[in-house]
Amino acid sequence: QQQQQEQPQRPPLQRQVEELHHQQHAQQQHLQILQLQQQVQEQQYRIGQLTQLLTQEQQQKHRLKSRQSVLQQDFQLRQSVLQQDFQLQLAQLQQQQQQQ
Repeated sequence: QQQQQEQPQRPPLQRQVEELHHQQHAQQQHLQILQLQQQVQEQQYRIGQLTQLLTQEQQQKHRLKSRQSVLQQDFQLRQSVLQQDFQLQLAQLQQQQQQQ
């Protein structure tokens, strides 16, 4: 008789165990989803950092280019002034030679 009383108790426990397994499985899936979301957020943050770095580098490159352009113009101007100065001196020397 005792066995007959114990028997009906087993299925509810079995159901509880199955339910717990199901909950555990659902929680594991939820955890995996959260972990993936965290990875995505970390990657998005990293992409943001890299984009910022790239932008800074491009700005620096642009500044260097304009600095180079200014230096180039300055150099050409000085060269042109020196050239004119040289030609003036050369003309004066030739004039002095002709006078002698």
